[in-house]
Amino acid sequence: MTQPTKHKYHQLIKNYCMKTLNIILILGLLFCLYMISCESENDTNLNDTEFKVEFSDGTVVCEKDLIYYDSSTHLLFLKKDLEFKQPVSGFNVLVDNDTIYQGIIHPCVLSTPPPSPFFITDCYLYGNDIIEIGCYTESNDLRNDQCIID
Repeated sequence: MTQPTKHKYHQLIKNYCMKTLNIILILGLLFCLYMISCESENDTNLNDTEFKVEFSDGTVVCEKDLIYYDSSTHLLFLKKDLEFKQPVSGFNVLVDNDTIYQGIIHPCVLSTPPPSPFFITDCYLYGNDIIEIGCYTESNDLRNDQCIID
């Protein structure tokens, strides 16, 4: 083998190795990006938290009964209509059996503000499968508490 041929041979091997290395690096980067972007099932249920709303008549709305919670409008979208067994006066919002806040069911015919900062009206303007949790105070609004949103 002559010197120019030997040089070309080494140059070809060097180019081949660089292309292979570039391909491996690109594939590794793509794999890392894919793994970072994927959500695992455990991400949506951190620490196995259980969200629920307990009403004074014993009716319970659990996380499995919800389609979605809109944290900007504080609407709970239910999978089925909410029907109470008897008249309801209040509710508790719990995460992992710890009460986050309590509220009352406030008749919509009253013009007075509810005695509790957190309330649900009995009008159900959105239908019986959507619950709107209201709050008339801006300070200490717990409807978007971090343990509820997680």
